[in-house]
Amino acid sequence: MLDFVIGRVTNVFNDGTFQINVTHIGTHNKFRYNTFETIAPASNNTGYHVTRLYGMKVRCHIRYRDLYNRLYADVVLEP
Repeated sequence: MLDFVIGRVTNVFNDGTFQINVTHIGTHNKFRYNTFETIAPASNNTGYHVTRLYGMKVRCHIRYRDLYNRLYADVVLEP
């Protein structure tokens, strides 16, 4: 089972990554996560371009943390 974090998008960067303010983490998560995390979307299942996600609440299913300390994750909108 994948780790996941939930939070609001607080910043969107030019390279297609974005930053979220983590408000919830999964109870089964194996790793610790910071209050602010940078996400590099592996798949964007939100229906929106990354630049339109600013201010929206998203759930990120974490695949791994890359060399630049970004979380590579599948992204979906959280109701």
